[in-house]
Amino acid sequence: MQWLALAVLCGLTISIRCFRNSFAPSVFTGIFWALYLLPSLALVDRLEPAGIWALVTLIVSIQAGAFAAEHVTPAAKVAAENFKLNRHILFFTVFALLAIVYLVRLTVRENSLDYSFMGLAQVGGIWTLNRYSRIYEPWIYRLLIIWFHPACLFAGIIFASEKKKLLPLLALLPPLLCTFITGARSAFLIGLTCWLGGYLAVLNLRGATRIISARRVLWTGTLAASLFSTFFLVDYIRGSHSENADVAGLIDKKHLYDYVFGSPAAFSKWFESDDHAVTGGAMTFPSVFEAVGARPRYLGLYDKEVIVISGYFTNVYTLFRGLIQDFTLSGAIIICLLFGFWSGSAYRRRSIWLSIFYATMLYSPIVCLFIYNGTILAWALLGYCIYRARPRAAFRLRFEQAPNN
Repeated sequence: MQWLALAVLCGLTISIRCFRNSFAPSVFTGIFWALYLLPSLALVDRLEPAGIWALVTLIVSIQAGAFAAEHVTPAAKVAAENFKLNRHILFFTVFALLAIVYLVRLTVRENSLDYSFMGLAQVGGIWTLNRYSRIYEPWIYRLLIIWFHPACLFAGIIFASEKKKLLPLLALLPPLLCTFITGARSAFLIGLTCWLGGYLAVLNLRGATRIISARRVLWTGTLAASLFSTFFLVDYIRGSHSENADVAGLIDKKHLYDYVFGSPAAFSKWFESDDHAVTGGAMTFPSVFEAVGARPRYLGLYDKEVIVISGYFTNVYTLFRGLIQDFTLSGAIIICLLFGFWSGSAYRRRSIWLSIFYATMLYSPIVCLFIYNGTILAWALLGYCIYRARPRAAFRLRFEQAPNN
C-alpha cells in the first residue's frame, strides 16, 4: 500500500511537470519528497500504510495549493539585480566564529584538555553529554552563534547572484565547526538549509527552469559524500568522551540509514499510535511558546522515541507530525494548502521570500525549520534589509519582457 502512495505522488508530480518548471513549488515538493520516500520505503520493512498515506496527503496538499497560485511567467530576462549583503555576511560570520572560539577555550580550560585533535574532539563529546543532562552552553555563546543563520541565508543569495564565491562559502564554516564542537548534527544541517533556500530562490529569480544539470549533479554528489563523512565523524566525536570510544566502530551503515531515511517510518508509527494530543502550535513553533513561558521545550522537540530501521531509536518525525499534533489532520491539510498557495504566489511574483519555501521543504523530513530562534532571526533580518534598501529596487529583480522573435 505504501508503494501505491509513492506511485500516486510520482504520477501527480509528472503530470504537473508538464505545465510547470522544476523550480515551481508544486513540482519541487513532489520531486523532493518522491526522491526521499523511495529509499525510505525500500529500507524499512515495517511501515504503517495509513501513516504513509497521511504523509502523502499532506505533501499533495502543498502541491495543490501551489499549483492553484502558480501561473506561467512570461519569458523574461534580468535587467538589473543588486543584493548588497556582503558586509552583513562578514559581520555575522565573525560573530559566530567568536562564539566557537569562546566555547572551545572555555571547555579546554575547565576540563584540562589540550588543543590536539583528540583534545578538541573531546569538546564535542563533553557538550553532547552536557546537553543530554540538560546543561546548555553559556548565554554568551548562544547569543553569538545564532548569527550564523542569517549569514548562511544571505550567503546563499549572494552565491547565486555574484561571481565572487569565497565569502558565501566561508559562511558555512561556523555551522560546521559548531557541529563538531557541540556534537549537534543539526547545526550544520540548518546552516546548509538556510544557504540552499537563498540560493534556490535567486536561481528562480534569475529565470532558471532546470534543477538538474551536470554541474549541480557533481556538486550534489560532493555535498552528499561530505555530509556522510561529517555524520560518521560527529558520531565519533559524540562518543569520544566515553571510555569505550572505538574508532573501528565509527562506520555503522544501519545507523546512517536510520538517521537519514527513518523519519517517514517514525511518522507512520506515530500516526497509528494514540499520542495525538492537540498542542495548538507548540510543536511547530516551540521557541515562541518557550519564550512566553507557555510550554517548556524538550531536547530534540519530542520526548518519545520509536525504533524504525536498525534497532536504533529516533525522535525525528518530519515536519508533518508537528502540524497534525498542533492542528489535527484536517487542520494540517488546510495549513499545507495555504502554505502551498502562498509559495505558488511567491513563485509567480518571483519574490526572494520564496527562500522560505525552499528551506522549509528541504528541512521538512526532520522537523519544522522555524522551531529555531536563529532561523526566525534570519528571515526577519532579510525583511529588515529589504525595508531599509534605498531604493527598494536594490532588493528586487526587475524584469523586461523578452522581445518576440
